[in-house]
Amino acid sequence: MKNTFRYILRYSIDPAFNANERIDELVRFCQDAKIEEVMFQIMPEELSTGYPTDKELEQWLELAIRTQEALDDAGIDMSVQPWCTTYHNFRGRHLRPGQDFRRLVGENGTEHPIAVCPLSANWQEYLSRYFALFAEALQPNVIWIEDDFRLHNHDIHLTGWGGCFCEEHLKLFSKRIGQTVTREELIEKLLAKGTPHPWRDEWFNLNWETMKTPAEKIAAAVKKLSPHTRLALMTSNPDQHSIEGRKWNELADILRNEQSFIIRPHLYPYTEEAAIHNPPMVARHTIATIERPLEIHPELECGPRCGLYSKSSRFIGWQCFYSALFGSDGITINCLDLLGNGTLYFPELSQQLREQKQQLNALKAIGIDDRNSIGVNVLFHPDIARTMDGNDSATLGALINPTAIWPQTLSILGISWRMAMDIDDIPAGQPVAVGGQTLRAFSDEAISMLLSMPLLLDALSVEILLERGFGSLIGINDATWQLLDDTAYSYETVEETDASVYGIPHPRMTAQRAAGRMLEMSLGDKTETITTIRKADGKMCWPGMVTYRNEQ
Repeated sequence: MKNTFRYILRYSIDPAFNANERIDELVRFCQDAKIEEVMFQIMPEELSTGYPTDKELEQWLELAIRTQEALDDAGIDMSVQPWCTTYHNFRGRHLRPGQDFRRLVGENGTEHPIAVCPLSANWQEYLSRYFALFAEALQPNVIWIEDDFRLHNHDIHLTGWGGCFCEEHLKLFSKRIGQTVTREELIEKLLAKGTPHPWRDEWFNLNWETMKTPAEKIAAAVKKLSPHTRLALMTSNPDQHSIEGRKWNELADILRNEQSFIIRPHLYPYTEEAAIHNPPMVARHTIATIERPLEIHPELECGPRCGLYSKSSRFIGWQCFYSALFGSDGITINCLDLLGNGTLYFPELSQQLREQKQQLNALKAIGIDDRNSIGVNVLFHPDIARTMDGNDSATLGALINPTAIWPQTLSILGISWRMAMDIDDIPAGQPVAVGGQTLRAFSDEAISMLLSMPLLLDALSVEILLERGFGSLIGINDATWQLLDDTAYSYETVEETDASVYGIPHPRMTAQRAAGRMLEMSLGDKTETITTIRKADGKMCWPGMVTYRNEQ
């Protein structure tokens, strides 16, 4: 139904561990919790022996058919999630006999024991056949592509942050630039300090083609055997996907089958933490990045997946509510383990889901679209990694922009915010917040337009504006980074006349516990100091927060 906030239970049954009892129990649980769909996981996590063999796939397909029949009889939909694509982490698993897949080679030159290079033709054929097998037999409405369909987060301690630097990738890249390149030379150029080397754009273009090609083959294989089946995508942080050169809208068009694009954006925390520190900033960032009709079902995960020992039912309920409040169509629930223990150890979950369903449906009926939200505009750019200063780092992880700085800060302060990708679309007079190296992705003309708006800047943004000659428009003459260990700054104090918080005149905040370095700014004549940074003895170090009204 259109106005139903859809519960999708991400669930696994072990074929060799009380499978019949688990199927019956699953149906009862879904009915009690008002769950509309079960996302049936194939050989997930602890039950994964590696890439499934044909014999294993037959066993899991037979179980999936029996589960689907039971759910159909109860009026409950079943979608499918093949757990491994590129494969997540090693965990002692290896390729099996006959699985002649080229493996991923990390930025440090290590060949991953099981994660594959997505350009491996044998793997592409295998994965397409895997998806097609379940599409043909089950004819599901949806098959989910899990979020490890990416180039990063494959055992960082083994291979480095991300990317594949196998011989085939280096060969293709060398052909693009017209000269033979080693892995070491390539990484040095990718991460060089200052203006990005031209090789970075070419490398990110190759990264995008690396993921685009298998996506096209999976989509074609599924469409051929089950034309109505839609492919949904699980995602992680857009700032990380930026290093893959991901073109979100092209990927959406490949997978969405001419309908709205189904996504499962990242939603943390996986283990219960203070709600005030966990706004849904990555999910909202993802939604704002995609300029296509969307169906949004954020992940509601427990880590480790042991029910109430990771999260209370009340916290799970809170995550459902705030997902509805940024326009989600439902939520994917992964709070039960993947070992086949069933649902009995978390009885509170079904009650929580059942009792809040009416309110969630009412929120869904309002028709909220987060892309129409109002508040402070947090500027971002989906291709930010192409423009960042690599600072001669040793790892591609240095190209992850901290876009989430302002959303987290504003949320803690109770200030409404929205993600803004296009300066031209920001309504006149609305404030804009910029953090990290975001401004490197925008032209001087765009920045000039930005500086005519109410603007919140962090220290990195100030540094970039000074580099690009905009200091006079922000009231800063010069600036230098100062380290805590060198200068012993201690706290920040509010200097405004009659400043008072909770009745405390000129209140203080810790500085030494907030940052290991701070930007010492030399101010213009008309720049107003709001706070100052001071040493333990009260001696002033430099201005902290300042304001300036320019002529634009």
